[in-house]
Amino acid sequence: MKVVRGHLDDPDRYTYPSEFTESMPSIEEVPIMRYTHIQGHRISADGIIMNPGSVAQPRDGSPDAAFAVVDLDDWSVTEQRVSCDTDR
Repeated sequence: MKVVRGHLDDPDRYTYPSEFTESMPSIEEVPIMRYTHIQGHRISADGIIMNPGSVAQPRDGSPDAAFAVVDLDDWSVTEQRVSCDTDR
């Protein structure tokens, strides 16, 4: 598992979940890219690529905190949302 700020090749590059490709997990078995704050994942034969979202600043229009749980035993991802008090 490798967690990067932007893209596997460039920490300043935004990589949106719609851009996840089949070849990305072959670079690293479970790459996790966080820069966009937009939750999403893709599972392929080579592995899992994902963005867990953002707890503090989700950028997909929902005020709910976003995170993901990866189960490496059965190669699954469960995306989660939790309501938070945004008026504080």
